[in-house]
Amino acid sequence: ILLAHKKGFCFKTIKFDIIFKDKKTSVILMLQQLIPPLSLAFLMALVARVDESHLGVFSLVFRLEPLLLVLPMVLTASLPASVGLNFLSGNKRCCYQVLKLSFIFIAVFQLIIAVLVNVYMSQLIDVLCPNYEQVKMIKNYLALLPFGYIALGMVVLYPSCLNAIGKPNQAFITLILHRMVLIPIFVLLAFFSGQQNNMY
Repeated sequence: ILLAHKKGFCFKTIKFDIIFKDKKTSVILMLQQLIPPLSLAFLMALVARVDESHLGVFSLVFRLEPLLLVLPMVLTASLPASVGLNFLSGNKRCCYQVLKLSFIFIAVFQLIIAVLVNVYMSQLIDVLCPNYEQVKMIKNYLALLPFGYIALGMVVLYPSCLNAIGKPNQAFITLILHRMVLIPIFVLLAFFSGQQNNMY
């Protein structure tokens, strides 16, 4: 409703045949889809080296992620095509306004989710996992990481919007830096810090 009130913003989609005429762009878009599963495999390998008992918690974490990022994922399915169409038709100022509003909306929505997760943590853990050892690890995860999804929500939407405005190379670089460089660095920091349950 908020986005529909932006004057001059057209909610239509871009035809896929326009995007896939360029073979190089098609390859880059396909490679982008490989980054998240590759990142997950790499992280699984790192976690397994720390302690195999962490794998159960780790898999649970990645099942929670789509629920904690529901709004950014919905926007990723609907917003980029409209942004791309308006951007390519010269309505750039309006696009920036819509993106700014979207990212503010994501930040507020994710903050509310993070606060709710922390307030109702005990009840949530009781539903998620009866195993006491794993409960301790999940508690550490739920204490801080949901707040990290404020930034992650923007990272989910940002590459899709870059693709839509004809910048797949920048989107690809963003995904690699985030998924294959920054996140593993934090995991390695945790590993070498010698603390099994910490903020990393």
